[in-house]
Amino acid sequence: MTREVPVDDLLKLPPGELKQVLDVLVEKLVVRQDLELAREIIEQYRPALEELASR
Repeated sequence: MTREVPVDDLLKLPPGELKQVLDVLVEKLVVRQDLELAREIIEQYRPALEELASR
């Protein structure tokens, strides 16, 4: 399975459900204490999300 398939599936979710998926991802990162991955995600995706939100 390619990475695009899960992403396409996520984009089909209603906004509330997509937020729930992201919330679960954050919870799992916290449980795993995966601070480095959390920082990497923030650094990589913050600029694009901020740009999108400013439109």
